[in-house]
Amino acid sequence: MSLRSDYFDYLSHFQSTETLFQYVSSTEPAIGLRHDIDHCIDTALEMAYWEAENNISASYFILDTAQYINDPLLFDKCLQIQEFGHEIGIHTNSITKWFTTGVDPFNDIKEVILRFRECGIKIYGTSAHGDQACYKHNFINYWIFSGLKSDDVIERESNRNAEGIYETDKGKQIKYPITHELTREDGSVLKLWSGDEKELGLVYEASHLESDLYFTDSGGAWKRSPDPMKEDLRGKRVQVLMHPIHWRAPRKIYFFLSTARSGSKWLSTVLEQASSCSSKHEYTLNHFNDSNETQVVSEKMTGHRLQELLVDEDKIDSALEHTRQVVDSLTFDYSEANVYLPFVVNKLITKFPDAQLIHLHRNPADVIRSIMNRGWYDTPHDSAHPRNLCGGWDQLSPFAKCCSYVQFVNDLLIKTCGKRFSFEEMTTNADYLKEQLKILGVAYYPLLSKKIINEKINANKLNDFPEYENWNELRIAAYDNRLYGVCYELGYKNSSHNKHAALKNTSTFLSVLFYWFKKANNYCSSLSKKVFRRKAVIKMASVNIILSECFTSNIKLNDNKDTVGINAINSEEHSYFLIKGGDWRKLKFNAGFSISQNGYYTLNIASVISDDIKVNVFCLYYNKKRELIHKRSLGTLDKGINIRMFSFSAMGNSTYFNVALYLPKQNIERKIELSRICLNFQSYI
Repeated sequence: MSLRSDYFDYLSHFQSTETLFQYVSSTEPAIGLRHDIDHCIDTALEMAYWEAENNISASYFILDTAQYINDPLLFDKCLQIQEFGHEIGIHTNSITKWFTTGVDPFNDIKEVILRFRECGIKIYGTSAHGDQACYKHNFINYWIFSGLKSDDVIERESNRNAEGIYETDKGKQIKYPITHELTREDGSVLKLWSGDEKELGLVYEASHLESDLYFTDSGGAWKRSPDPMKEDLRGKRVQVLMHPIHWRAPRKIYFFLSTARSGSKWLSTVLEQASSCSSKHEYTLNHFNDSNETQVVSEKMTGHRLQELLVDEDKIDSALEHTRQVVDSLTFDYSEANVYLPFVVNKLITKFPDAQLIHLHRNPADVIRSIMNRGWYDTPHDSAHPRNLCGGWDQLSPFAKCCSYVQFVNDLLIKTCGKRFSFEEMTTNADYLKEQLKILGVAYYPLLSKKIINEKINANKLNDFPEYENWNELRIAAYDNRLYGVCYELGYKNSSHNKHAALKNTSTFLSVLFYWFKKANNYCSSLSKKVFRRKAVIKMASVNIILSECFTSNIKLNDNKDTVGINAINSEEHSYFLIKGGDWRKLKFNAGFSISQNGYYTLNIASVISDDIKVNVFCLYYNKKRELIHKRSLGTLDKGINIRMFSFSAMGNSTYFNVALYLPKQNIERKIELSRICLNFQSYI
């Protein structure tokens, strides 16, 4: 948590507290706890959570001249504080605003209160903000309320500070004007005590509550009052003012590590919007460049260049050091959910020895189904996903590779992480997520999570690969052979040892292994002999052929004899180029390619790119009605003269496909030269 541990010592010392609205409604001994939020609503929100967890009630006063007043979630955060059992009040600064803007103070505070009440926030009280302008111009911000004017007003208001309490330090004493007026430099006059707070439904002003003892940490320490920890508070009426900003602790760091498709993006979104942590999703290893700046690189290194990254020790070190610098500059707790960091976990521990590592896990069968539906390892050239995770990698089927990936990551995290989070539990049981975060010291805000807690974030659009219950015995055996131990350790019951007892039979198991051995052997033989047949080839031997078949959007094509020039027209719009006609979302008749299911495609593109423009290569998949059902990122084209090879296979129930070059809008000239496009289909015999 980002609150100091001694703050909780004070809560224990208080034992029980009341909001100031409760406090003013009784004359019995009680502790009225008050928080003036001068700087940070998020620190106050975290404080409100932990107080509620410790059965403490308090009043939180909002300062409408603070920067956080522009927070788009301000009212939601105030409602969450209120839902925790606390009170929201207004930290009055309206006379200060009169000096700077000329706004009528009473009308100003009226409008502020109405805005909060319209959002369902109950407002009963105020506390005067001790703005620096108070000392410059000699005023206290509650001097607008007629009900607070006493018969001996000059005597009562003398020798008080800007918070409205008696002050012995003459340098902090406010001098009351005997004219009962304030005058600005432009000659404008404000008559004091001219507004009736009862018209606003206000019940109290904090500085006017009668107390036996008053404590304040103004200035960051107990300088203007005794330390309440050193006082016996029993049997007395006490008011305690604690500013949230003074109780903030050094930030903590959390890394949630997992396989892909285990809810990392969902968790990161929930933590960012509904917890005391700032949170990023897969930031490390992605958002950096060689200059160690914060700008995003044109292609994420954990995309189609993952293999290149995982063997580059210097780049990994640079990425981790960059994240370390970013985290060290933060005030609040930092969390990150990342599916790639398990592969550099030893370096991560070295760079972040102060971080907590949490294993985020999901049912392995569901993970495998999800990544199979995303086309993992569907071609021998797959460079976007981890490779060589076990012996005989190249001889494995795509399904076996997916099983090996899930096994490798979970085995590693079981050994490495000190804490586990279950994807299934946290997405179906809000109390589970709250309690697990509480153990970590992270405050969770149920009201702020309501808008996102049931959302499916980054869900698969294609789901043709069957669920576990519909796998055949061969898949069950391959799955069980690798993942029985992981399932047992993480508490999942869908291992074949539990569900398919027939596969425990040794002869059956050996026959399954023999089947996969024979299949892998045939696969390897086809690779070594390079036996394939070509189904579709497009070569830029004739520019006119390409120009006649393509489709463009916001692009001008130039026939340069040996090359085709692709020039984006409007820099404020996205641009794309389809190599076989049609449109992005709908193919016309004879546009696109008929897809083959029993092999994979390779796409070779030779290009020249002079500037730092972004060029993404996509495969677009269409159904029988020629409607787009899925887009698959294949990678990017590089700056300079280069030849790139991409690979892909059929996905889902696709019948047709097309290849697109996509240029997102940029405020620079976007121009590329294509000298060759070659599309090949290869099937193994």
